[in-house]
This record gives sequence, C-alpha cells and structure tokens, in this order.
Amino acid sequence: MNKIKLLLVSLFLVLTITAAKAGSYGIGFTGSITDIQADGNEVDSNSSSVKTTGSADNLAFVPSIFAEYNTDLYGLTFGIDYIPLGTDVSSKTKKRSDVETSVTGTNTATSTTNDQSAQAEITDHIVFYAELPVYGGFYISGGIGSVDVETQENLGSGSSYGDASPDIIKYGIGIKNETGNGWYYKAEYAYTDYDTIKLTSGTNTITADLDTSALRISLGKTF
Repeated sequence: MNKIKLLLVSLFLVLTITAAKAGSYGIGFTGSITDIQADGNEVDSNSSSVKTTGSADNLAFVPSIFAEYNTDLYGLTFGIDYIPLGTDVSSKTKKRSDVETSVTGTNTATSTTNDQSAQAEITDHIVFYAELPVYGGFYISGGIGSVDVETQENLGSGSSYGDASPDIIKYGIGIKNETGNGWYYKAEYAYTDYDTIKLTSGTNTITADLDTSALRISLGKTF
C-alpha cells in the first residue's frame, strides 16, 4: 500500500472520529458496469520518434465494497470504496509480430520474427470520496485515490516494462434513497481520470492515458 492510500485511510479515520455524533455509519457493496478506455504510444529514445501507437478498451462488471460516514453537516457523506478484484484494461490480449532485420551477434544479414503480446490489469483500486446532497435524493460526488496497473507482457525481445501506481480523480452524480430498516441504495454515474502512466524498458518508453466511466448500483446498511 503506497503513501496516498495510507493518507486516505488516515483522513477517513480522523473525519469519522471528529464528526458530529448525530451521524451514522454505512457499509455495503457496489456493482458497476465500467467502460475502460486507454490510449498510448511507445517511443524509442535512440530515434526520438513514435514507433507504435495504440488503444485498448474493455466493458467489465466491477464489484467493490465501501464504508462511509453520513454527517449532519449539510448531509455530507465521507467514504472509502475498494475494488478487491483485478480488472483487465483490454477485452483481449494485444498481439503482434515484429521482424528484426539485423540480429545482434551475427556476421551475415539475417532476420528473425519476435512475437509480442501485452495486457494490463487494474488492481488494488481505492478511492476516498465525498457526497453532497443537492436536491431530494440527488447528490454530486468527488474523490481521490490510487490504483496499481500491472503489466502482463510477453515480449520476444525479452524486454519488460514493469508496473505503475497512478493517482485517481473521480467525479459523479447519483441518487440515494432509503428502503427501510436501515437499508439504502444508490445509483450513480461516475467518471474516473487516472494520472498519465509512463513505463520504461531499455531505450523504449510507453506513455499511456487511462479513464473509465461507470454506471454504479450500491446497496448499503446504516448503523
């Protein structure tokens, strides 16, 4: 867990401890239909030119769990949302074959074909959020957080790009209603923007932008 995740947990604990006693706690789970969009390019620093550009997308069901505190300060709610399972960035593994025309260590003109495949997975996704009621059961929300992006490449060249942990900014609008006996539900549209990801392997650098939009249905219980 990196520093921003520790900070988010600390902020949540401070807010819940110091909040007014008239508030209430809530826990629950969320199911999201999430549209993942990623665009990137690969640059070889030896030639200072873009070698490859590409994009990836995936439409996935993403479950999460949450804990929140409902205050009596303008009805503000503070919470933490955590996704316990990993989600692929692309709906299928990206594959291509590259022909290397000058093979290192050979004295004659020769070539070889390198098969390349790549995938990335979003894991350890956590967001600290706030919800502000605006009218009736409608609310607006915003949050910050962090995520791990784990690359799963298999490159014929033997290269490896490693992983990244970009920060997150989330925006949303939704509606919240109680169903009785302390149970409540939320329906929300949320957009999440991730910091630019940069990964390096040898003289090659990949720069990628990732964002998601989601329709989220939550069921919670207050205490």
